[in-house]
Amino acid sequence: YWLRKDVNETYINSIELARYHERMDIALKNTGISQFDYDVVRRKVTIRNGYKMTEEITLDLDTYLEHLPAFKPVFDVMNRAETLNFSQDVTFCYPDSEEKHYAVMMVRAMDRDDEGKVVLYTGIRKDNTDLIQIQLDLKRAKEKAEAADKLKSQFLDNMSHEIRTPLNAIVGFSSLLQDATDEERKQYIEIINNGSSQLLSLINDILDMSSIEAGTFELYPSTFDIADDFNEMAAELSKKLKNPDVRLLVENPYKSCIVTLDERMVNKIITVFMTNAIKNTEKGHVKMYYAYDEEEGLTIAVEDTGVGIDEENFDKVFRRFEKIDTFAQGSGLELAILKALADRMGGKVGFTSKKGVGSTFYYTIHCKAIITV
Repeated sequence: YWLRKDVNETYINSIELARYHERMDIALKNTGISQFDYDVVRRKVTIRNGYKMTEEITLDLDTYLEHLPAFKPVFDVMNRAETLNFSQDVTFCYPDSEEKHYAVMMVRAMDRDDEGKVVLYTGIRKDNTDLIQIQLDLKRAKEKAEAADKLKSQFLDNMSHEIRTPLNAIVGFSSLLQDATDEERKQYIEIINNGSSQLLSLINDILDMSSIEAGTFELYPSTFDIADDFNEMAAELSKKLKNPDVRLLVENPYKSCIVTLDERMVNKIITVFMTNAIKNTEKGHVKMYYAYDEEEGLTIAVEDTGVGIDEENFDKVFRRFEKIDTFAQGSGLELAILKALADRMGGKVGFTSKKGVGSTFYYTIHCKAIITV
């Protein structure tokens, strides 16, 4: 009876132990924990990725470090055989991968020799990659939110000036019209018209950027002749060029170039490029041109012999609310809008520039064209 009872209890205990081992195996595997032993004398690393003894592998230290060299500082501490307990964070990549992983090694001395030197260490390696990634994402989100808040403040400060300046001109000169002579009235009306155009352009920029960021900006492709559009745009934009020391050059290589794009956006791109070039060129020329290539697609460009851009300011060119010349008119939104539009239309906007020599801004988009030379 007692023997049968002992056998039954042993059998029940073995089942419970097996279940316990299974639970621990699941827990270890699902929490990214692996256990290891390190034999300091034999320089052997035994790794267990679960709780089961059947799932262990033993490697020479050199072989282990050949695959995971980032863990060398941890084993350097163990090889000195003096430290009893320690933990160390490790950033590493698996072989044939550039993806970063993050782990913490927690190590404890298990056996020591007669001289007190540690001969066997045991420990765990916990993969914290998901946790660290969450922390990095939160940090980036925080930085992005802080940058957005800063941009908002810059925007409000900049807009208050940009709106107030043309508005003051409109209100001020409108009040002078009643008592003005014919010649003065003509001048005042021109100033009022310029202020109205600036204000309208500014409001349109703000609305465009808001709709682009909100994802509500719609494109309306249509089939049109860019050669005709180009001539019309050149005639209209030539009115903005009032400096006699600057020549307008127009290069229209085709009699006809039929494309299917958003015509309004194409015209906006040309207008912004030209306005920017005219504003920054005091002597020389402003040249607008386009070309078509079956592989590259349609390229629209504006070249100027203006002030140019310092290389250190290149990264500011397409940022929202950034103005390299803080005294220049404009919201600092125009080129940022073009960059967003280019991305939305599947094109690419870029520039080349040299300080004191000039700049070339271009927009390229893949599309089909029917050309008449």
